[in-house]
Amino acid sequence: MPLKINVIIEKAEEGGYVAFCPELKGCMSQGETLEEVKENIKDAALGWLETKVKIELNHLIKKNLDAKPPKNGYRSETVVLGTPRFQLAGA
Repeated sequence: MPLKINVIIEKAEEGGYVAFCPELKGCMSQGETLEEVKENIKDAALGWLETKVKIELNHLIKKNLDAKPPKNGYRSETVVLGTPRFQLAGA
């Protein structure tokens, strides 16, 4: 299911356009044409979201490192999560 986010696009004083996502603090981009700024803000939003997920996951993993394993034995494995468009491994 596609994720929909609000984008505000304004004409820049020096020419071209500037876009930002109010829900994604600090996520902004620019472009010479409307088409270009729309594509650029999509890329910026995806990068923002990927970075946020990686930061939150790293925080969660570090927080849970202190968890005690079960006493009946366990096996520790590493798995790679991701798709061609959204990678979580190799941060």
